[in-house]
Amino acid sequence: MGVTTYTCIGGTNLDDCKDTLLEGRQIVVGTVGRIMNMMKEDEAEGFYLDPATIKTVALDEADKILTGEFSRDLNEVS
Repeated sequence: MGVTTYTCIGGTNLDDCKDTLLEGRQIVVGTVGRIMNMMKEDEAEGFYLDPATIKTVALDEADKILTGEFSRDLNEVS
């Protein structure tokens, strides 16, 4: 089917994450913090994960999302 995916989570090598996202992925699932980090524009590279191209968001750590720990971060992502 040719769908490319990537799991973008904290605790993994940041440079590997950036490189993989620059290659392009159709589906990216990750933790709130890492996704937010990848959505910030880099002066040299642009966006690692361009917010303008996102159609659907699926985030890890649903237990923390539901308790409100990430409510401010979720507003930034959306």
